[in-house]
Amino acid sequence: MVAGSSATGELTTLLSRLENADADDLRLLWRNHLGGRFPSHLPRWLLVRLLGYRLQACVHGDLDPALRRRLRQGTETGVPFRVRSAVQTNGRVLTPGTLLVREWKGKPERVMVLEDGFAWNGQTWTSLSQVAKAMTGTHWNGHRFFGLQRKLQNTA
Repeated sequence: MVAGSSATGELTTLLSRLENADADDLRLLWRNHLGGRFPSHLPRWLLVRLLGYRLQACVHGDLDPALRRRLRQGTETGVPFRVRSAVQTNGRVLTPGTLLVREWKGKPERVMVLEDGFAWNGQTWTSLSQVAKAMTGTHWNGHRFFGLQRKLQNTA
């Protein structure tokens, strides 16, 4: 895309299509406008936002590299970006961005750890147990369902 009034009109049309686009449409838009591999491991809501941002950056320009560097270093806000870890009750650390994979009924299910919950199937959930129940229709301990809970060892 090239900057200009026609490109801005095309951008507006593309952005309006994103909200109702299915996975195949998102793949096609990604390939046609950005090239490269479509990140299929990301949840749909994040793909829509990422694709929208990248399309806008193509038309209007991305952040200046110097500004990006200052933001990473924290000189604009006074506090640098920090990677936070969510420590679970059993001591296991789930860092935001971690991808949990569990096969259920012959199909791999992917859950992404977020700072404020878990993303699965285009929705955000506050706990892994909620995700496991949505997947299976029955109550599960989320950590056990995804293989994160340590097995009790018999010491006798």
